[in-house]
Amino acid sequence: MEHVNKIGIRIESQNLPDISKKPSLIAVRVIERYGDGLCFAKTFNPSLQKVCAQNKERSFMGEAPSIATLLQAYPEQQVSAWIMAQLENLNDFTGVNGKIDTNQMIELAGIIETEYYFLKASELLLFFHMLKGGSFGVFYGNVDPMMISRALIDFKVYRRQQLEAYDREIQRKKRDEQWEEWGRKAVPCPEYLTLAKAFSENIQKDDSNIPVNLSLIHI
Repeated sequence: MEHVNKIGIRIESQNLPDISKKPSLIAVRVIERYGDGLCFAKTFNPSLQKVCAQNKERSFMGEAPSIATLLQAYPEQQVSAWIMAQLENLNDFTGVNGKIDTNQMIELAGIIETEYYFLKASELLLFFHMLKGGSFGVFYGNVDPMMISRALIDFKVYRRQQLEAYDREIQRKKRDEQWEEWGRKAVPCPEYLTLAKAFSENIQKDDSNIPVNLSLIHI
């Protein structure tokens, strides 16, 4: 038995558990913030891809729900339709003659839901913006689903690198705040603390794994 979703794409019914009946607390918060699945799709429509690209740190570090959370908050068919809307936008953007067809969209949406469930909605929109910008190569002759799958693997690597960079910056700021706090409390020779801070920063700059024993610095 088959049914047709809002954008007219035929999807075979699956015997999946209806997790929407008992949404998690985070899923409830998503529904409270964005409304139903259709309202969410309107908020995170393809035109938001540019905004996500202009605010990469927020796209990676912000509070947009992950695909896994969306699958808890909304019916699976609505999440699939939202992903397929991004693919249809990619279809319209590319200048090649061979477009990705409906069955390929359905299967690719399923792969994204299964293999990239951890991506935030903002991250997925950023991915499509980067894909259209040529960051992961170009299409030749047709919109190749395998090329999109390959690009997702590359994006996952890029995402990890960005998250690590943001985390290093957060840790650096925490260290600076800690040094400032220690400097305010240092008695009677805070200049020693300044030297210790410079010594520690030089070690980190040299990418050394030698631990700094602050207990040897008498303050």
